[in-house]
Amino acid sequence: MVRELEAFLHIMTIGAAGVLGLGFCATFYDNRKTRKLLKQFNRNKEKMIDLLSSVPGGVGIFQYKDGVITREYLNEGYYRMMNMSEESRDDYQKDKTISVLHKEDAQRLLDTIECYLQRYSASRPDTVSGNFRIITGDRKTYRWLNLNAKVIKKEKGVFTFYCSFTDVEDEMNAKRELMESEATLQVATEISNMIYWEYNPETNIAKMSEKARQELHVPVMMMDYPKSWLEQGIIHSDSIKIFQEMTDKIKEGAEYAECEIKTLHEDGYHWEQIRCQSIYAPSKKRIKVIGIAIDITEQKRAEDRYNRYMDSLMRTNPKAIGAIRLNLTKNWCGECYSSNERLIYLHQNRTVDDFIQNICYVTGTKENKQDLLETFNRESLFKEFYDGNNNFSKEYCCKIGGRSPQWINISVNMGRNPVNGDIEAIIYCTNINDDKIAESIIKDSIEHDYDYMIYFDMITEEYYVYTSYPQDMVVSGTKFFTTAVEQAKKILPEPEAEKVYSQINRKTIERELSKSDNYYIYYNIDKDDQTLYRKKMRFTYVDKKAHKVLLTQIDVTDSYLMEQMKNKELTAALDAAEKANNAKSEFLSRMSHDMRTPMNGIIGMTHLALVEKCPVKTRTYIKKIDMLSNFLLGLINDILDMSKIESGKIKLNPQPYTLSEFNEYILAIIEPICKVKNITFNYKKIAIDFIAIIDKLRINQIFFNLLSNAIKFTPNGGEVSLTYENSFIVDHLLTVDCVVRDNGIGMSKEFLEHAFEPFTQEVSDSKTQNMGSGLGLSIVKELVELMGGTIECTSELGKGTEFRVHLQCKISTYEEEFKTKEEVKKEISMKGKRILLCEDNEINTEIATLLLEQKGLIVEHATNGAIGVDRMKAAPANYYSAILMDISMPVMNGLDATKQIRALKREDCKKIPIIAMTANAFKEDQEMCKQAGMDEHLAKPIEPDKLFDILESYLS
Repeated sequence: MVRELEAFLHIMTIGAAGVLGLGFCATFYDNRKTRKLLKQFNRNKEKMIDLLSSVPGGVGIFQYKDGVITREYLNEGYYRMMNMSEESRDDYQKDKTISVLHKEDAQRLLDTIECYLQRYSASRPDTVSGNFRIITGDRKTYRWLNLNAKVIKKEKGVFTFYCSFTDVEDEMNAKRELMESEATLQVATEISNMIYWEYNPETNIAKMSEKARQELHVPVMMMDYPKSWLEQGIIHSDSIKIFQEMTDKIKEGAEYAECEIKTLHEDGYHWEQIRCQSIYAPSKKRIKVIGIAIDITEQKRAEDRYNRYMDSLMRTNPKAIGAIRLNLTKNWCGECYSSNERLIYLHQNRTVDDFIQNICYVTGTKENKQDLLETFNRESLFKEFYDGNNNFSKEYCCKIGGRSPQWINISVNMGRNPVNGDIEAIIYCTNINDDKIAESIIKDSIEHDYDYMIYFDMITEEYYVYTSYPQDMVVSGTKFFTTAVEQAKKILPEPEAEKVYSQINRKTIERELSKSDNYYIYYNIDKDDQTLYRKKMRFTYVDKKAHKVLLTQIDVTDSYLMEQMKNKELTAALDAAEKANNAKSEFLSRMSHDMRTPMNGIIGMTHLALVEKCPVKTRTYIKKIDMLSNFLLGLINDILDMSKIESGKIKLNPQPYTLSEFNEYILAIIEPICKVKNITFNYKKIAIDFIAIIDKLRINQIFFNLLSNAIKFTPNGGEVSLTYENSFIVDHLLTVDCVVRDNGIGMSKEFLEHAFEPFTQEVSDSKTQNMGSGLGLSIVKELVELMGGTIECTSELGKGTEFRVHLQCKISTYEEEFKTKEEVKKEISMKGKRILLCEDNEINTEIATLLLEQKGLIVEHATNGAIGVDRMKAAPANYYSAILMDISMPVMNGLDATKQIRALKREDCKKIPIIAMTANAFKEDQEMCKQAGMDEHLAKPIEPDKLFDILESYLS
């Protein structure tokens, strides 16, 4: 800097022209040199002014004192820059300097100078700089100038400034326009469906608009953009890659970039088009990047719907020879689907005009070429579209693939693309030669008995109506289902019309015809003269693959009226049968209750007797009583449970059952019966013992029925046997044929075919004394098949009968570690728990109390439901651990008592286990117990083990 200053001083001394003006831009740091320079400047003032005049830019000298600026000198370059003529300069010079500035800038200049002078130091002079508007020579307009001023002299409180002026009008205008554009853009985005933000790609700091903050829930300033957008989950995962590619493009210096992505808003993800535009200063340096997001969700949806609609039009007709998508506006051919190579070739790289002309001349016959061309040229299609006829079709006899002419249907569907507004069309050709043949057949074979016949396509809804009146009239159309509904509404009253047209739709017809070859609809027409007509519609496939259906309608009034008369008779008979059935059900329900009550006493007392010490022989008798009573209970359950008998549904309960237990059961049950009739019972046992996993009650029932039947139909002195054949065990699976034989009276060949049908028995003189319900063998067959087995019967009159039961079941052998249920089960102590027993029968009360007390339970008794409710009210919370509730009791039954207990405003009353213990054992009884609030249902007679299992599950 010292050498530059010396060079400057030397130039000033010699007065080198053209350089002196540039020297004034130097910065001085040495006070002595500055003072020396000022002295030289005064001595050479006139010479310096001459030099300043030759500088091309604006240069001037000004003095400042006490807030007043006076002009000492302005060079020629300044006047040229401000467009001042020679005449206007004098007036311009007369004004005070401050008056030539714009009124908004004048005070700002004075403030800037004052601020500068306050920090002024001769040793380190600063520069006054700024952009100001100064009036031009026409005294009307202002021009933006950049002012740079520096003090070159201070004497007696007067500061002398050297100033340079630079024209920045274009730059300021550009800046103003940019600010106005940005403001306009921001306002536009705020009132439109757009989001606006701006960011600096160098610092990655983004400033978000108010709408952006509201929509995306982001702060005003976002650091580390665009990474922060990704971290906050604003961008959908499917769009992250596309968004990053766009931002990378801008980062690398691109002027513009855009993409379509999904962004997260308050109501979910939206499709948005993101546009980023770089903003540059006049120096070509990028200032910032402006981003806007335009919501295109609805546009995307419309585009998707449109494309799916157009695609469906091109693919839905299975008999289409070809389908072509055309853009009529842009005059080009789009996608083509066809099995015909010639059609594909004619469409490739063609305009719509060329394609239509070629296809017409290649496929058309001599008779229809001109009609094809006039109908399907682009100008005609445009006219149809603007006339509102977007869908139409025509039939032609054309040449397809070099074959003989065939009938085809050419259909057109037109629409406007919602994305770009172009008019597009789908043209597809369908082979209807078979339809024409079918039409001819139907027309020739129509019978006068039919009101009409309709041949229609389920997919395209094209239809042809053939009616026998007036004279085989034919009507056709393209909207079968819509037309059918409209006709039904016209002909039929509202209730009947709604019933009919609700059944005439594609889904219903397809569903019904998938089940059967024919689908029928019946309806009535009431004439004004009160005459009733009954009509029958029949739908059937003519060609299932092609979705061609034939609909016929005939009058069935006569047969309908006859049927109505029969229905009345049948209804009366049905009412009588239902009354009888209800009476039977009520009788069985009462019988069930009455039989179960004594059975409960027998089984309960037997269980108690087995607990007591008694002689071995007595224990043997008691065990047989227990076995027989359980079997009798099983029979009662099968016979009286109407839902099982009527539905044929009996659930199996597989459990361990040893062969020795089964042998004991057979001998205990069958041998005494055989002794009564002096019949020999031969029982061939299997050598080894094993444990079968099988339903005890059902397997016992099967063989009891078979053996008791054999004994029943075998005369005194005869023989009955049970043997096992073809038995083997593989992988713990037993396979065996169990054979029951007798040498009794046998069955005829005719009856043998019906032996397993319910309520059937062969009637003969020898059998009348053995007549029964006829349910035994039907129950046996149902149980065997339910177990996965089979049963066969061979018989001959006078020689006897053989039943062969083939069974398979899982087993365990005694060599494996076997523990009975009693050994495996862990005893759960219930000692000291308090039970409320609601029971009105004294014997049942005595049995239940003894059974429960044997387990250490404390039993309190209530003789009816009302007393039970009172006891619960009076007892403290959690006093009782469970309630055993009978259903049929005086004063208040168990159902009402349960409801009242559950309604008590105590937490323990809502949670205490309530177990129904009742002779009401039907399914409806179980449902009523659940609805009343009971937890379990135990049918009488009570099985103690089952009762204790349930109590343990709740009290543990």
